[in-house]
Amino acid sequence: MDRRRGQRITTMVTELRRVADTLLFIENLDEYLGNCPHTGIRDAFSLLLVPFGQDRLQFIGTTTPTHFHEYVEPQVKLGLRMQAIPVEPASPDLAVAILQGLRKRWEEFHGLSITDEALEEAVRLASWYTQRMGLPEAAIDVIDEVCTCLRLRAAPRPPNLGPLESEIARLQREKEQAVAAPISNRRPAPEIRLANCKSNSICSLTSGGKQRSRV
Repeated sequence: MDRRRGQRITTMVTELRRVADTLLFIENLDEYLGNCPHTGIRDAFSLLLVPFGQDRLQFIGTTTPTHFHEYVEPQVKLGLRMQAIPVEPASPDLAVAILQGLRKRWEEFHGLSITDEALEEAVRLASWYTQRMGLPEAAIDVIDEVCTCLRLRAAPRPPNLGPLESEIARLQREKEQAVAAPISNRRPAPEIRLANCKSNSICSLTSGGKQRSRV
């Protein structure tokens, strides 16, 4: 189990034992089960099974239908005491309304003005191109990505960004030359230095100030 995650869950269980009539909400329930291979958390939910089995704890867990059948149903203690409630993805109109409710938070965090047209377009694009998630989650990810990109573009250029860009261009040329050279004459390609240089340039951008833009 992830050490910090395990400590938080242990603290939470201790607190839950002191509080009666608790309703716990667990997002991505499958990530807390030991038979789930796509996470580094090993059976974190076992810490909650004691109060759950003694009827001292009630909870609502969310997961996808596929993950529910693969990881939740095989857990006998959960399967006998839980009821699956299918929730259909939000309609486009409802997804737009949800995004409108989140708009103020995005605008305050990113320093942007987001129009209704932008929200409607995010829902349309998410419906067409993002198949792994349903609405409104897919549309929320679209807005988050766009706002982050615009925030970086609007940020003032740090004074040290020019030398970093020159260094990135030089390393890119060196990498291309190394790849094109005969195998016997190749030197180690500078991928690590190129990645570090790009990382430094991104850090320089994110440290800049905010400027209000329009989405």
